[in-house]
Amino acid sequence: MKLGALAGRDAALSDAFARIKITGLTADSREVKPGFLFAALPGTQTDGAKFIPQAIGGGAAALLLPEGSPAACGLELPVIGGTEPHRPPAGTAARF
Repeated sequence: MKLGALAGRDAALSDAFARIKITGLTADSREVKPGFLFAALPGTQTDGAKFIPQAIGGGAAALLLPEGSPAACGLELPVIGGTEPHRPPAGTAARF
């Protein structure tokens, strides 16, 4: 599935980013494989953003972060997100 279709109509993605093929979704950086969308979300014990380097090393094609997350700065991967940190993954997973 293409990232543009997963992100939904509200996402502001370039055409190049919208055409990226996403092969899977996970919030566990240890499970990332090439082409996956990694959901780097804040949790009760730790912030998933601290595992972004591991996810990129595993081949993540895009990231899902809360809107305005400082972790998105300086990344070369496309980033999608929203104002409610855990709501976007539910919609994204449903579309996938």
